[in-house]
Amino acid sequence: GQQLELGVKFTSNVAGDVTGIRFYRSANDNGQNVVDLWTATGTKLATATFTNTTASGWQTANFTTPFTIAANTTYVASYHTTGAYVATANFFTTAVTSGPLTATATGNGVYRYGGSATAGIFPNATFSATNYWADVVFRPSNANNTTPTAVADAGNATEKGGVANGSGGVVASGNVLTNDTDPDAGDTKTVSAVSFGATSGTLGSALNGTYGSLVLNASGTYSYAVNETNAAVQALRQSTNTLSDVFSYTMRDTAGATASANLTVTIHGANDAPVLAVQTTTQNAAVGSAFSYVLPTTTFTDVDSGETLAYAATAADGTALPAWLSFNASTRTFSGTPTTGGTYGVKVTATDLGGLAANETFNIAVSVPGNTTPTAVADAGDATEKGGVANGSGGVVASGNVLTNDTDPD
Repeated sequence: GQQLELGVKFTSNVAGDVTGIRFYRSANDNGQNVVDLWTATGTKLATATFTNTTASGWQTANFTTPFTIAANTTYVASYHTTGAYVATANFFTTAVTSGPLTATATGNGVYRYGGSATAGIFPNATFSATNYWADVVFRPSNANNTTPTAVADAGNATEKGGVANGSGGVVASGNVLTNDTDPDAGDTKTVSAVSFGATSGTLGSALNGTYGSLVLNASGTYSYAVNETNAAVQALRQSTNTLSDVFSYTMRDTAGATASANLTVTIHGANDAPVLAVQTTTQNAAVGSAFSYVLPTTTFTDVDSGETLAYAATAADGTALPAWLSFNASTRTFSGTPTTGGTYGVKVTATDLGGLAANETFNIAVSVPGNTTPTAVADAGDATEKGGVANGSGGVVASGNVLTNDTDPD
């Protein structure tokens, strides 16, 4: 077969030792294999020879002396074959990470024709992001590393309040790494995992809790947004009424040591305004007849738990109720006896303990009862003419009231 060098580009986020190269050996590969560790520019750093020509599958060739690599630096691991090999195309279209090691997605899966069974050649060509199944045996340099300490964190969020959640609201934010410690000088702390209960999240993406969602980044920064549609959240009436979500996170240091702690977010309440739930229809009354109407408790509602509403009533234009009509706020009862027919507009206002209010306007239609025709009764009066000399004496004027004997049943 044709001489060929196959390899992979990789980085490590921690310093450590590469003790050898692993590679997947084809059953048709009938020669010995040379394995090499290179810099990204082609300087050979370590080499070893694999001599078992009958082996197939995953094989390991160890270096005589492990080579120490630096963190966050690109290297190339490769092996030489006489032409038979195993490959998977389009494998490195995205980066592949395992522990501290990452095979990059840009220009990965490298090869080069040439070399020999005793001397490899630097592979620097790529084709279809192909994985040639070469890997490294890596040992992080953390023998003297001290495990970091993750300290529990607390954040505070506030639900929105007012009319239709139109005011207020606070997003909890901070950095969970700020109070975490690592005694090793120069170590960098990062967040490597986040979860809520048994649900694992993705760093940088929203992870739902019970009452809101958390976005936690690898840098430790976080933000927690309250779920304003949650009934338990909406029932919180004031800031002293609270709920909480508890998330767990794992942080790691440069050498790969980890520690975990909780982030507890406390959700504080805010006053929500009452709302008109059922519009009152027109109420009927009649002149001269006692009128009474009790406003139902379901007319106005308030999502806040333990809320109490205070009621008040005026004429629709905000002026006082008509003289014949009164309103008992404690029983929500309108009562009175109408004296004049017509339509009376009434405005009812419901105010919660926090001073937020809702109102409605409805009409009371007062009718005038049907009229009965009165009865007029004939009347009689007596008068006397004057007499004497030139009508100078006497005379009586007739007087009285024609309605006195008339009747009206109304």
